[in-house]
Amino acid sequence: MTAKLIEQITAAFKDQPYTGDDNIVAGNFGEYLEVLRDFKGKRWHELSDDAIAYNRSSLHFLTDEGYRHYLPAYMLFCVKNLQTADMALDATIATLTLSHYRKTEINFKERMSGFTSEQGQAVKAFLEHVHKHMPDLMYPPSKALQAYWSQF
Repeated sequence: MTAKLIEQITAAFKDQPYTGDDNIVAGNFGEYLEVLRDFKGKRWHELSDDAIAYNRSSLHFLTDEGYRHYLPAYMLFCVKNLQTADMALDATIATLTLSHYRKTEINFKERMSGFTSEQGQAVKAFLEHVHKHMPDLMYPPSKALQAYWSQF
């Protein structure tokens, strides 16, 4: 199942366009600049596991386009390191959960509207995989599936 899921995510996002260096992060100070330093000039499949581990909760700092571009790197990191991904896994699931966005007043549907149907199916498969193996996370994958991703 893991190899099939990795293949599905990779195939769904293989043509995801690079955002451009000026459209990666949503701010220009502190942690935003750290993320920009590590992600600038890199397509999602070029990010190292070390870069993702270091920036484990940085999906929150990305623009909508940056989020859609780099999400597959985070999903793959979490799938490959499911038992040890801890904060990266929690942060990734949180960003895929509608109720999390209501708390932070980020427009969830606008952010997610740029995904293709194939990408949505890959996200759904990722959430189902995590739910099967780790259902009791801080942000349960079941909430994300019920609220939005089950449509794919």
